Amino acid sequence: MHLAGTKLGLILSQAGGAHVIFLLLFTSFFESVPKELEEAAKMDGCNFFQTFFYIMMPLCKPVATTVVIMETIWAWNAFMLPLV
Repeated sequence: MHLAGTKLGLILSQAGGAHVIFLLLFTSFFESVPKELEEAAKMDGCNFFQTFFYIMMPLCKPVATTVVIMETIWAWNAFMLPLV
């Protein structure tokens, strides 16, 4: 793809790395949320997307903040990669 030694190649290699630990954090968090919250939202007339954006997203702010902080630290520690 001729991306070796280019800025685009570096950006894609850093952005495309799916960190499994973050997936595990979000998965374990969403599994710990009581199903009653989803059921109550469904009874109130919310569809899947409304339930996710109005109920689940506000609840996952601590996990999302943790992921952002960890990703920032990992990206800062990987600053040596562009120099190589």
